[in-house]
Amino acid sequence: MHLIRSCRELDGLSAKNRSSVVLPIEEVLQTLNDLIAYFRLPDAELEHEKKQIKLRSLKNRQNLFKQEGMLSLVSSCIDRLSVYNSAAHFGECAGEEAGAAWKDILNLLYELLAALIRGNRNNCTQFSHNLDWLVSKLERLESSSGILEVLHCILTESPEALNIIQRGHIKTIISLLYKHGRNHKILDVLCSLCVCNGVAVRANQNLICDHLLPKRDLLLQTRLVNDVQSMRPNIFVGVSEGSAQYRKWYFELMIDHVDHFLTGEPSHLRVGWASTKGYAPYPGGGEGWGGNGVGDDLYSYGFDGLHLWSGRIPRTVASVKQHLLASDDVVSCCMDLNAPSISFRINGQPVQGMFENFNIDGLFFPVVSFSAGVKYVKHRSCAVRESLMDSRLTSHVSRLSCRLRVRFLLGGRHGDFKFLPPSGYAPCYEALLPKEKMRVEPVKEYKRDAEGVRDLL
Repeated sequence: MHLIRSCRELDGLSAKNRSSVVLPIEEVLQTLNDLIAYFRLPDAELEHEKKQIKLRSLKNRQNLFKQEGMLSLVSSCIDRLSVYNSAAHFGECAGEEAGAAWKDILNLLYELLAALIRGNRNNCTQFSHNLDWLVSKLERLESSSGILEVLHCILTESPEALNIIQRGHIKTIISLLYKHGRNHKILDVLCSLCVCNGVAVRANQNLICDHLLPKRDLLLQTRLVNDVQSMRPNIFVGVSEGSAQYRKWYFELMIDHVDHFLTGEPSHLRVGWASTKGYAPYPGGGEGWGGNGVGDDLYSYGFDGLHLWSGRIPRTVASVKQHLLASDDVVSCCMDLNAPSISFRINGQPVQGMFENFNIDGLFFPVVSFSAGVKYVKHRSCAVRESLMDSRLTSHVSRLSCRLRVRFLLGGRHGDFKFLPPSGYAPCYEALLPKEKMRVEPVKEYKRDAEGVRDLL
């Protein structure tokens, strides 16, 4: 086999006999390319049964080559080639043709290594013990692309590798961003360091952002995912037979301050009503694995200044001086459980659209959902509650987050209204149960859907 013969001939390259050794460069390159193709994953578009058959065959080939010492052989070839500092240095010992192909051979060896372990948990776990060796090779720019392929395979298929990753490894990987720019392979490796089987690895996330964010010269506008938070007062209204409770309710949301688009994603800010029958926002339930907010399911009804939201579907509505909710806006939220209907006003002007004929099972409560760095205040006498943006990479993004400040105005001593409620509507504070103290609390539930699919129902 050309690869084995070439490996042995590399040992013979020395000052005494460099002229007597001629490497079959074309044959080596062709052999490496053939082997990489031999271990290529089946097409994603194949039918499930055919794909599984091909994957089993691939795993058998990988296991056979591992038993025959192929992983060790390829690693040995890489070590022998890495002795040389440059293509020119290798060319002096092996000839001009070999020197020109030195970089390509090195990268192909790493790609072959990746192909031998990709999708094979046992092979990845065994090779994860060579992480120190692998990361040490990253200093060599000429082969870093192939090394990143191997690293990504190991970190994706072998959770054990995340226990071996050290601070120095992460710093070395991040340093490649300064050498190569925003290379997608480097970002893939960084992402695989952050999540293991769908669970965040906070230690690695924090290390990555501690090294990326302070200088603000790399990854300033990344794919950081907003963590949407929901807050509600402990006020619940509903309809039941024989109940003497009012059926028309009103509250306002005062927006003291909001800055849009300071991060890679627009800030999330919606206000409305939700039902205890089904509104259960949870981390990972929303767009891009951020949290879900008001209007992202069939049990909540929200307004963001431009759209009415329910079932995660936005419906554009008209209003005077139409705009996204901004600083100094006041949103009036009205709910009539007789109709039933939910309508909104912005700065006293009616919004041309409403929710009607929705399910009134369960109890309804006022709710606001928001993202990024938020200061929420119920009213002047309440303490400030802060919530910071979370993401796939980190929970320490307050330096980049948008700043929002909003308040519930529930009427009476719980926040005077800026506008008069429509005739027949009662302020929400009157629904507070006797002996209950008004409080504002987060709405969040931790759960895992089957196969990561979010159920709107």
